[in-house]
Amino acid sequence: MQVAGGESIGARLQEAQRSEDATALLATMIVILVIGIVVDSLGFGTLERRIRHRYGLSSL
Repeated sequence: MQVAGGESIGARLQEAQRSEDATALLATMIVILVIGIVVDSLGFGTLERRIRHRYGLSSL
């Protein structure tokens, strides 16, 4: 699958697995991990703090 003129992360992961390129496979998995951590902390973390504050479960 093409995304904005380049390969998607999933396509890169699959290609690295198919070609048995351990370095590219590990690097792609680390990129996915970092994206997940950023989305969790900025997106869901902010949402969780607001919900907790709204229901009086913590201070903001």
